[in-house]
Amino acid sequence: MVDGGGGRWEAYDGGQRVGALRAGTRPDRRTHVAFQDCRDDAYAPLLAHALTDLTGDLHTSVDERDYTGMRQLGDLGFTLRRIEHRYRVPVDPARLRLRPVAPPAGIDLVSAADADLDRLRVLDDTVRHEVPGSEGWRWSPEEFREETISDGFDPRTYLVAVERDTGTYVGLMRLWMKQAGPRFGLIGVLPSWRRSRVTYALLSAVLAEVHRRGWRDAEAEIDAANHASNAIAVRVGGSCVLVRRGTAGQVGSIGSSSSSSGAR
Repeated sequence: MVDGGGGRWEAYDGGQRVGALRAGTRPDRRTHVAFQDCRDDAYAPLLAHALTDLTGDLHTSVDERDYTGMRQLGDLGFTLRRIEHRYRVPVDPARLRLRPVAPPAGIDLVSAADADLDRLRVLDDTVRHEVPGSEGWRWSPEEFREETISDGFDPRTYLVAVERDTGTYVGLMRLWMKQAGPRFGLIGVLPSWRRSRVTYALLSAVLAEVHRRGWRDAEAEIDAANHASNAIAVRVGGSCVLVRRGTAGQVGSIGSSSSSSGAR
């Protein structure tokens, strides 16, 4: 039996939950699904029932060591889109050979807490277009406000580079101070300000603050194709981003297993 709808489905065998599926749409308008604590025979019925509500391509992410999940998702029509590596990145400027760097003349670094959220949102959308997997990203004002002032937000580790004369936002660096430890969010600079020390100024200021608080490393997820970033950190794991195209074949029949688990 599967119970749910509206982006949430749970599979039961008798009275015991044997799996769950959650779906949501990101600001890039891609639908992402997450299978949670699924028994082998719960994947297909969960997806079958979800497809009564969901249309178009479905995206999901699975840990690289979850071989069972990878096999199950492959059987349901999901294929590999890209690979992300998970790293621990040193935040000690000395380990990174990163000296304190002042921003170029005419550029000020300000906290996101003091920034105009609409202009910051537009900058975030712009720099995200070059991040693998974020093409077409467009925050709504409400989504961006909720994301910015969220758990892990720290005004000293979320900085914005602002052109003094025009007030133009030209770059940002966001590092979330999570309870489990620092986690990189996003760093990006407009093309016209690259190779001008803006990136290094943002990076050195934020990392110096995190290191001052006693942290040695921060966690980051980096696309496997980003060889420059991959070279400065210690790999601790990874994940596979999969997609099931809307034209994929039908999911196998729900009653094929001897178990009574299903979806509704």
